Amino acid sequence: MGFDIYGMQPSHSPVPDFPSGGSDKEKEAYYAWQDGTEGAYYRQNMWGWRPLWEFVCFTCDKILTSKDMNEGNYNGGHKISKTKAKRIAAKIRRLVKNGFVDKYIETRNKVINAMPNEDCEICDGTGKRTKPPKTGAGNIKCNGCNGKGHKRPWISMYPLYKETIVEFGEFCEHSGGFKIL
Repeated sequence: MGFDIYGMQPSHSPVPDFPSGGSDKEKEAYYAWQDGTEGAYYRQNMWGWRPLWEFVCFTCDKILTSKDMNEGNYNGGHKISKTKAKRIAAKIRRLVKNGFVDKYIETRNKVINAMPNEDCEICDGTGKRTKPPKTGAGNIKCNGCNGKGHKRPWISMYPLYKETIVEFGEFCEHSGGFKIL
């Protein structure tokens, strides 16, 4: 599962309709347009989107409404206006330039790395589970924790990279506003 972010007016050009009933050649042309047009499309898997959106919400809380921040966590088609997208892009540029992005990621990683392991919920921390699909202690090596009885907190599965933030800022700059699907 991932998040598909579509520019509403990328690079100030009209968005062609997707040729849903069209030929393979027409679909290829659409995807070529999408790939070659700044701000047309941004994709991030759920593991990458969640910390990216969390960063955007944290740093752009004066730009986004609480509804924007909440709806950005779902694939529901929420729209962020062109004005807000431009302001997000400008904010990200400033935060990259002044070093805040590097410090944010460094601090985030330190906090996550300092978190203690958690008991595995699949085997109740025993390292052995019941037969799937049931959960709880049993006599089968747990595949959730590899038999250790504990694992890293879920947040450690959601990495954040400077390149991701920069790329999203560039998308926002050229998107003409965007929809989160």
